[in-house]
Amino acid sequence: MGELRNLQFLSSFFVGECEETDIKQLGDLDLGGALSILDLQNATDSKDCLVANLKNKRHLEELAFGWSMKNEESHKESDVLENLQPPQNLKKLSVSNFKGPNFSNWLTDNTLSFIVSLELMDCKYCSSLPSLGLLSTLKSLSIIGLDSVMAIVPEFYGNNSCMTPFVSLEILRFEEMKGWEEWNCEDVHGSFPCLQEFYLKGCPKLRGLHILARLPSLTSLIISNCKQLVASLLRAPSVHELMLLNCGKVQLECLPSTLKVLRIGEPFTECFSVEMFENTVAHTCLENLVIADCSSLEFPLPHGHNFLQRISIYNCDSLRTSPLDLFPTLKVLELSVGEGQDHHLTSLLSLELIECHKFESFPKGGISAPKLDYFHVEGLQSLKSLPKRMHILFPALKFLHIYDCPQVESFSEGGLPRNVKLLIVTESQKLVVSRREWALHNHTCLQYLRIQDEEAECLPEPDLLPPTLTELAMEKCFNLKTLDHNGLRHLSALRELHLLVCPKLKCYPKEGLPTSIQTLFVLMICPKLKKRCQKKKGREWSKIAHIPLITFDDSVLT
Repeated sequence: MGELRNLQFLSSFFVGECEETDIKQLGDLDLGGALSILDLQNATDSKDCLVANLKNKRHLEELAFGWSMKNEESHKESDVLENLQPPQNLKKLSVSNFKGPNFSNWLTDNTLSFIVSLELMDCKYCSSLPSLGLLSTLKSLSIIGLDSVMAIVPEFYGNNSCMTPFVSLEILRFEEMKGWEEWNCEDVHGSFPCLQEFYLKGCPKLRGLHILARLPSLTSLIISNCKQLVASLLRAPSVHELMLLNCGKVQLECLPSTLKVLRIGEPFTECFSVEMFENTVAHTCLENLVIADCSSLEFPLPHGHNFLQRISIYNCDSLRTSPLDLFPTLKVLELSVGEGQDHHLTSLLSLELIECHKFESFPKGGISAPKLDYFHVEGLQSLKSLPKRMHILFPALKFLHIYDCPQVESFSEGGLPRNVKLLIVTESQKLVVSRREWALHNHTCLQYLRIQDEEAECLPEPDLLPPTLTELAMEKCFNLKTLDHNGLRHLSALRELHLLVCPKLKCYPKEGLPTSIQTLFVLMICPKLKKRCQKKKGREWSKIAHIPLITFDDSVLT
């Protein structure tokens, strides 16, 4: 490698144990851009790292240093890292799986005067952090998997330097810090003046987070899996986005009025109640609400919320009814709704219900959503029927996806909304069996249809599909043996035909396929059909020879 004197860009260099892959090979190369130096455990002599001459490679902008995850603690690695000093104009640096007890001096001695992004990851034997607050240009800092760090002390900010600690930092991440217990910052003032995003994940022993009172620019706060954390979110006055997941002692009595996005998951507080939740959001302009795994959650709430545009509720087993009327500006809804009266959602654009296994029925009076464009139900094992009067209450619906709803037998009276363009019905055999009642032949907007029928031997039935159809997919039709020519011949607009996992299908109609078809895709079909069709002189090939593109699994014939 060292002989490639004109080489300017090298994405990765794996240090080996032989001379040809020794780190000294980098010495005479004038590299630029981004470089990852990996398997540094093979750099047995730290002096070889000096020969690599990284500090004089002025065109390098990004560096990543990586050691093997299997190595144990080694003081030798501290010398290796010290001699890998980067060039002064480096912008991004990542150090991963470093097994030395201490980081290098060049991290904080003004060597990295232009550094913008720094990541220290899985350096498990480092018990203290360097004075990173002195890096005046640093905008993003990620500290991940430093298990031996038990406390953050004022030295982290810069040893009482006269300069403002972390003066330019905008993004701060602490993740998977298993031994971290304390953050001692009471004597440090004015730090993090520009911090906007703060991520705290997987710090199970951390107790205090007083720093929240000193982050004037913070807009996004993400905290998860910090079970011992005690903090008052009232001290984060400018937060727009907040996520709390498995944070048992975080105080949630009041939130900033600036809050727009809230994501919470149980157990995030030890004394959560409906009243507390209502008081929490009552004085905010919340637009996006996500609630997950809250077994005690109950609705409806006593007050409306005029700003909420998106609600997502997952795995909340106690939820039986939902406050649909309380959200007049709602545009996206992802939750389990229960029985009730008519519900009017004049702004709703998207409705998704996924993996709500106990959900049985929609509101008796239906859901009035005149702007609803997308409706997706999936994994509703107990659902008996779809919403009432869909053809009237969902006049703008264009995309309808029904997946894994085995108990649903039919659409409501009136059938499908007239403007549906895409319809997918899979893993819902009872509903598919009743497809004659869908009256699809009368729909003038339907363009894409995907269905799964595990019983039918011949598809599609005559007069079943509308002539507007441009794409037809038949999926997992395990008993399908033949394609019905009469069911296909009137589909003058059909451009694509997909046959997906139809193992018993052996031949195409003897009359051939519609001449409008431009793409035929056959996935995991009977090998006999593929073999017969690949014989260009064979009778089967003549039936589809007019199609420009035919795909069998990974084989393409044109």
